[in-house]
Amino acid sequence: MYLWGYKLAFGKGLGGSLYPLSAVIGKEEFNICQDISLGHYTHEKSPLGCAIGNAVIEYIENNNILSHVKELETILYTRTKEMKAKFECIGDVRLIGALLGIELVKNRQIKEKATIEAEKVLYLCLE
Repeated sequence: MYLWGYKLAFGKGLGGSLYPLSAVIGKEEFNICQDISLGHYTHEKSPLGCAIGNAVIEYIENNNILSHVKELETILYTRTKEMKAKFECIGDVRLIGALLGIELVKNRQIKEKATIEAEKVLYLCLE
């Protein structure tokens, strides 16, 4: 998959926060560790985990969650575009679906990281 000029592999939690289960989507060229155990856990391949994952996928499909995410993406795109025009500290905005990344900078031209400002935003969000 190519997005913004980068090769990506996507990971998604499938347990609906009920059970530790995830899936990964990527190009075949990234599938290089078939014979090696990486990050395996005791709950891996559990029938209960598979049933939970299937139920979450079924819920997403039956309730048109992806179309709702597409609507959210449009709203987020509009609002973050307005924010970038208003605030000089926003260097870039990256968005796919409801996954949003906002780069905070001290100066847009040299893209110096706004580390202190980013930390302030983090703690405001946590409040």
